[in-house]
Amino acid sequence: MKRHARQLGLITVVLVAGSMLGGCRWFRSPDSYGSSGSVYDPGYSESSLVVENGHQEGAMGEIDGYAGAATRHEGYEYDGYAHVRIDSEGSGWWVMSSLNINGATLDQLEPGVTYITATSGVLDEDQPDVSVTGCSGPSYGNYTYDTQASRVELEVEENGDGSRHVTFRAYFPDYSTGGEELTTGSFDYRTVG
Repeated sequence: MKRHARQLGLITVVLVAGSMLGGCRWFRSPDSYGSSGSVYDPGYSESSLVVENGHQEGAMGEIDGYAGAATRHEGYEYDGYAHVRIDSEGSGWWVMSSLNINGATLDQLEPGVTYITATSGVLDEDQPDVSVTGCSGPSYGNYTYDTQASRVELEVEENGDGSRHVTFRAYFPDYSTGGEELTTGSFDYRTVG
């Protein structure tokens, strides 16, 4: 149990530091990034995820009213942590959502339950912490918006073939109006390894 707590503490420090320093700059370059349906293995994970069929739509930063299939997918998880990234691109726009779950793997999430961001800043011991970092701009990797969603809602469904479908709603600050912008995303995954 102490090992698990130390890992979660380290992950939290890295995630907070990354969001404070700007989330997009910490993501890998396009040359080291997997293609659709690829398996990403960072070398320390106990299992990787095959992530595919991603889709995003909504508004994020200067990119408003977009909708598109994910052109890039990645995912991995280990004891009490899961990460999925999907990128969608269109003519003159790029949107990336980096989903992180601290306190559970995707397979540990119960289908039909809505998981939300801890709004009080204090984690409920029975609920994992769900966060999404969003980046957007005019082209892949050229970001003009980079921030963490103020709140996230996530649901998991069984697909019936051993894979699962995840839907998330990420509410991002709209710095021009002081309101919120909504990105809705989804993807299918299965665990390997």
